Amino acid sequence: NGKPQRPYQVQGTIGDVSSKKSDAYDILDARIVGDKLFIEINYSGGCAHHKFECIGSQAISKSLPPQRSIKLIHDNDNDSCESIVKQTIEVDIQSFALTRGGGSEIILLLEGFKGQLNYTNI
Repeated sequence: NGKPQRPYQVQGTIGDVSSKKSDAYDILDARIVGDKLFIEINYSGGCAHHKFECIGSQAISKSLPPQRSIKLIHDNDNDSCESIVKQTIEVDIQSFALTRGGGSEIILLLEGFKGQLNYTNI
């Protein structure tokens, strides 16, 4: 319809990244602003309500700064339409922080995104 869509908001959770299956999507861009990760994606569909969640691995690498793998999960609700939908996903990433206090740094490795996402919690 040409109108800008509001970002789809999700709460990041810690869990088993490898066990969750996801329907197809392409990541166009990802950036962190404060305690939010904005992921711009596109996917085929347009006829059903798509759902998203973001899971962070329990494991943290011992590198400096530490790293955590994260994955965006897409549920297309069996949408067989073929329009290309562009969507921004807004993820609250506070649960992915290294520590609960402010100022800890961690690198988030988003599956399917080639860039590096440095997160320092507020």
